[in-house]
Amino acid sequence: VESFGHAAGKLGFPHYVISRVTRSRSSCTRRTALEMIGSHYPQEWVQHYQRRDYAATDPVHRAAFLQSAPYRWHDIIGLSKAERRLLDEAREAGLPAGISIPAHQSDGSILLFNLSGSPHSVNNASNSRLAYLISAQFHFELHRLALIPSTRAAHLLTPRQLECLTWVARGKTSAEIGEIL
Repeated sequence: VESFGHAAGKLGFPHYVISRVTRSRSSCTRRTALEMIGSHYPQEWVQHYQRRDYAATDPVHRAAFLQSAPYRWHDIIGLSKAERRLLDEAREAGLPAGISIPAHQSDGSILLFNLSGSPHSVNNASNSRLAYLISAQFHFELHRLALIPSTRAAHLLTPRQLECLTWVARGKTSAEIGEIL
């Protein structure tokens, strides 16, 4: 994430968010869930975004499910009043323009790279291509790292230690656990 941020900054994108975006398949209400992987957005904007539950309203997310290629935020068509307000508020919070690169996953989720900077950086075709390349490289590395087997804590603890941890998780004191054991 740090390397990605450094490369994005060199391209003129001081702010970025890398997230996994998932939409529920429920027919009655459509929910958008975000899993944050890395972020360097203004903290005030992140708090405002979370307080208002903007994940479901964000036109950048809507476009990600419709696009397979990078897109600029100002090119998103069919904005509702709420979506337009969200983008206006983002500009006021220090995110003047942006480009998004969606990487569609086999499970239906999207690994979404949002980079924000000046309109000049966003409209520069060379920057857009390089942003796509660093996003693709990040995606590749994330996938590679996910394939490396991790050593689970459960394999490092004895059965008795796991039993003690279970009692701690249930709120027992050391004295109570001693009596139980």
